Amino acid sequence: MYNANKITGNRFTTFCKNVLIILFISVVLFSCQKEACAPQQQQVTISKVSAPAQQPLLQTSTGNLQLLQANADRVAISLNWGAFPAGTEETPDFHIEASMAGLQFTDWVEIGSTSQSSINFTTRDFNSQIRKLFVTGFAENITLRVKYIKGNSALYSFGASLQVTTYQPTIEYDNAGVFRIPGNFQNWKVDQAQKIVSPKNDGEYEGYINFTNPQSQFLMVKSDLSWSTQNTYYYIGANKFGFGGNMFSVKDGAGIYKFNASTNSNTWSCTKINSWNVNGTAITADGNTDVEMKFNASNNYWEITGNFKTGNFIFRANKSNGIVIGHNAASEVGTADYNGSKIEIAKDGNYTITLSLLSAGNYSYGVQRNA
Repeated sequence: MYNANKITGNRFTTFCKNVLIILFISVVLFSCQKEACAPQQQQVTISKVSAPAQQPLLQTSTGNLQLLQANADRVAISLNWGAFPAGTEETPDFHIEASMAGLQFTDWVEIGSTSQSSINFTTRDFNSQIRKLFVTGFAENITLRVKYIKGNSALYSFGASLQVTTYQPTIEYDNAGVFRIPGNFQNWKVDQAQKIVSPKNDGEYEGYINFTNPQSQFLMVKSDLSWSTQNTYYYIGANKFGFGGNMFSVKDGAGIYKFNASTNSNTWSCTKINSWNVNGTAITADGNTDVEMKFNASNNYWEITGNFKTGNFIFRANKSNGIVIGHNAASEVGTADYNGSKIEIAKDGNYTITLSLLSAGNYSYGVQRNA
């Protein structure tokens, strides 16, 4: 007789046995796999390695520095820093670098070096080096860092922020070496008149005068701060100056003129400056196209801002070679020299270039890379 319950029970028993076998095999396999893959627990010997020391922190004696020519020989700022992670060489080689704050050392200048872990800068030295970064006379934010050279590698300190105002070094000319140019454009005030000077003390005087009156008339007063008969010179014709003549005048209307006078020949001349321009391979692709600067009346200098290339340039008045300004290596940083060497721009970028000529005998220029 067919017994359904018996058959079902046998199947169930067989199923349970199979499940138990499968579970047993799985446990065995899992145990083997676990034993084969698990890392062996063993005693590991770890060499003791010192963690790299942190970059040294550069510290400055001040965070805001206004440089003044009167303090030229005094210590303006002190820098010090700790040990570098590379250790101390017998003769450490530290170089101090400066960058405009926004440039983050994509453009920088080296301002000094030492084998010590500190350095002092006089006002004169710090001013001279920092003026390579930006236009003189304004408070600007810079970053300083120390570069430590070890063999062929270089390590750097953390940067230190500093706000600094530079100055243009000026030469004071005594009254004996000065002509003042009072006129109707400044109410004939001798003591406030613009000057022309003789930088070489050779009887050749020059300067830039801003004649603001379209019908400017003027006289030349030598040495004195007030009117005096023996030192007041008039126009006596044929480009000559002397006594008992007429008022001087300029024929080309209001504007800035280059004024020359010679006590060797008693002659004078005025050349109107219609434009100052930058010209060179840093300025245009052909290297021979004048790009005009704008006169900034607030700061009394000419300026231009633009994207300039690695190369060089000079300043040219009136888009000609009659009056050309560059810079001679022997001159103070930023000094504008007549017929001087071309001024270098070392890296492509956006720059502001300035030219300051309204302080007779103290002409300067600035090149500042912008962020």
